[in-house]
Amino acid sequence: MQPLTDLPPAVLRALEDLLRRVLRAPHDVDVAVVRSGAQELAAVRRQRRQARAVLLVLLGAALVLTGWFSAALVG
Repeated sequence: MQPLTDLPPAVLRALEDLLRRVLRAPHDVDVAVVRSGAQELAAVRRQRRQARAVLLVLLGAALVLTGWFSAALVG
């Protein structure tokens, strides 16, 4: 990559102007709202993971009981 000093002066002025406009523009990012949204998303994912784990444990228990009862009926 070439250093910025090798760029033509017009390109440097355009980049400086663009940077000034971006930094001065209102961004309207509410950190509290973003943080609460991320926390809600994490809570939903945590609940889904817990529900999936409970479902897998119940399914495993049902399979063990089914095998146990079928072994008792056959034997």
